[in-house]
Amino acid sequence: MALYPLIITFADVVSVGSVMARVHGDTKVLGEFDGETWTLSAVAAGGIVAKGKTPKEAHLAFRRELRMAIEDSIVEGWPFSAFAEEVRCVFSSVDPMVERLWQESLEALRSGELKAADGAEALKRKKESDSRGVTVSELPNQSASDENLWFAMPKAA
Repeated sequence: MALYPLIITFADVVSVGSVMARVHGDTKVLGEFDGETWTLSAVAAGGIVAKGKTPKEAHLAFRRELRMAIEDSIVEGWPFSAFAEEVRCVFSSVDPMVERLWQESLEALRSGELKAADGAEALKRKKESDSRGVTVSELPNQSASDENLWFAMPKAA
């Protein structure tokens, strides 16, 4: 079983009630491949784990889990500031065991003991120090606005 240090960048727009926000950032993720299944475990935002048969499938499952964790931070009626603080709390919860394994796998990668997994050779390289955490930006809630329509019916003549 091989362990890989990964950094996942994400950006999502979430909306519940009067809160609409853009959540953007990076999180360290430990990738584990057992020969059949990829498991991605978050270092920060501890507790988020997703699996897939391929790295892409595991990544998509991880993004879904991450989005659910963010959406669970929204409580109907809370002001934006309370939501933003709750999201920052989610991303500050670190799983110490996953963090230790992530650091060990990073050292193995740097020393050449660990080679990129199949399909991972093409991954963009990013400095660990470039991992910035999470930013939460308030967006104007335009859910009922014509500007936010993705499709429309033509007007009758």
